[in-house]
Amino acid sequence: MILDITKQKEEINHIVSSAVQEILHKGLRVQDNNLGNIEDDIILMMRALQLKNKVYDFAVMLSFNDLFSHYEGKIAYALINSEEPQYQELVEFKF
Repeated sequence: MILDITKQKEEINHIVSSAVQEILHKGLRVQDNNLGNIEDDIILMMRALQLKNKVYDFAVMLSFNDLFSHYEGKIAYALINSEEPQYQELVEFKF
């Protein structure tokens, strides 16, 4: 069972990673006025995964790190029908 969960999380992480790369490539020039559009696109992608019964719940956050002068993103999600920590994942990225 744990192996199936691990495989499912890896599959979803691959989907999320590929989608985020495509979204960021599309919105390559990040400015204050389009950061919300990028976040909306990521939320739309996660909503699609939710409608396909891949994830139960999710949260998306993008922010600018003043200290290191780059943008940071986090996507947290839970797999279907789960409350256990092994069913949850946090994907972090910088751009």
